[in-house]
Amino acid sequence: MEVIGEIDRDEFICKVSKHEIEKFMNLYYNKMPAMKVGDSIDLGAGYDFAMQARDAMQATNKFIEENQQVIKAIMEGIKVIGLMEEESDDQSSTA
Repeated sequence: MEVIGEIDRDEFICKVSKHEIEKFMNLYYNKMPAMKVGDSIDLGAGYDFAMQARDAMQATNKFIEENQQVIKAIMEGIKVIGLMEEESDDQSSTA
C-alpha cells in the first residue's frame, strides 16, 4: 500500500493492490467480489480474521496441552491399526 495523499491527520488516500487486499482479508482465489470506484472495504475485518485465527490457534494449543494422555492414546491406536493393516496386506500378497 502506498499513501498518496492526506485528507487530515487520521485520514489518507492510498493506492493498494487487489492482491494486498485479498491477502489481508483472507479472500484469495476469487473469493473477493470485484471492486469498483466508490466501494468501501472495511480493513478492520482483516484484523478481525487475524484475531480469530490467533484465538483458534491458542485454543488448539491449550487443548493439546491439557489432553496429552488422550492424544498419546489416539496416536498409539493409529499406529496399531496401521501395523494391523500392514500385516493384513503382507498376508494377502503372500497368499
